[in-house]
Amino acid sequence: MSETPPPAQNPDPSALAALGESAELQRYVGQEVVLDTRGELLYIGRLEHVGEWFLTLADADVHDLTESRTRKDVYLIEAARFGIKKNRTQVLVRSREVVSLSSLEEVIVY
Repeated sequence: MSETPPPAQNPDPSALAALGESAELQRYVGQEVVLDTRGELLYIGRLEHVGEWFLTLADADVHDLTESRTRKDVYLIEAARFGIKKNRTQVLVRSREVVSLSSLEEVIVY
């Protein structure tokens, strides 16, 4: 008897979107980046890996904006001017929590 092949599966649209996003973010690997999130956490660090579910940062600063009197824009300018205040050797950030990513060198210092 011959086996019938399994029915073709439709790919998950969110998985396809994640693959597309991953490809677009590859140009930032190795650069110091800023990750703005849906919540009150701000991540600054060197992007090491773009995975399907997580972005991996090395030599990172995980900054909780609720525990700081410094505005986000001022904090980013200080990081661009003086360097990252590293408090993690590595951190994985759930990619669906990230609303924007930019290179730290693209932060305008005024």
